[in-house]
Amino acid sequence: DSPLAFFEAWNSHDRFGLGEKDVKFTGYWEKGNEVKCSNKKVKVSYYTRPERVMLVICHLTPDIQDLEITIDPEKLGLPVDNLIAFNGESPRQINQLADFDGKKLKLKLRDYDYRYIIIGPEKSLTEAMKPLKR
Repeated sequence: DSPLAFFEAWNSHDRFGLGEKDVKFTGYWEKGNEVKCSNKKVKVSYYTRPERVMLVICHLTPDIQDLEITIDPEKLGLPVDNLIAFNGESPRQINQLADFDGKKLKLKLRDYDYRYIIIGPEKSLTEAMKPLKR
């Protein structure tokens, strides 16, 4: 992909607040991982902050995968209503109705691809995900 895509992905760390003291990481291998993926070939780790989660979705095989990722908002410290999801690689919002319903996220990953997906309440996340000025 283009260098701009890399720049936007890196900026997702800033938008999420990855360097803040209240960030907690949970690896895909850890017991208590509250994110479930429909495909065992795909690994999902995540970072949490108050009212915000960033999924790190890694696909390490040579084939395209359709995925359904399930979260439990309460266990992740999220409110249960008015959640939205953003593609962390760009500031575009994922279509709530077709791809994310507040608990289930549907997406397709190309071979050897990854995604950052940032989930949180609409009110605070919409402001945080505005494109950064260059």
